[in-house]
Amino acid sequence: ASVPELEDLHEKLKRLRLRPTIAQMRLQQEARAFADSIGDSAVSIEAANLKATLQFVLPTGELGVFEAVCPCQYPHRPPRLLQLSPVAPLPHFRYKPGSCDLVLDVLAECSWLPIFGLDKVLDALQEEVCGIREMELG
Repeated sequence: ASVPELEDLHEKLKRLRLRPTIAQMRLQQEARAFADSIGDSAVSIEAANLKATLQFVLPTGELGVFEAVCPCQYPHRPPRLLQLSPVAPLPHFRYKPGSCDLVLDVLAECSWLPIFGLDKVLDALQEEVCGIREMELG
């Protein structure tokens, strides 16, 4: 290949890297939606890194901090949901063996739909917490 062809290829690759991916654009859109109405939860989204941090108070009174890590194929593939805090596994939560990855029905490949977003993940996580509250009260 001649030098001009390599320079053209380099310019094309450079342009491609600067364009946001579909996943990044979707997360930016979700960040704007979360800014409007979030309730008693805190959500911070890093669209460039395909990550989001979800925080809310658990039934134990502790602050629960969870990280949603989105694949490059997001929203066509579900994010992974990691528990960052508290460090110990929470009772009644399901985890992937040997990890802090939470298992929620909505995050299963067979259940996830591209129309779902981080709001659906947050809702499912809070429903799981509400289920824990009901078990503790009942």
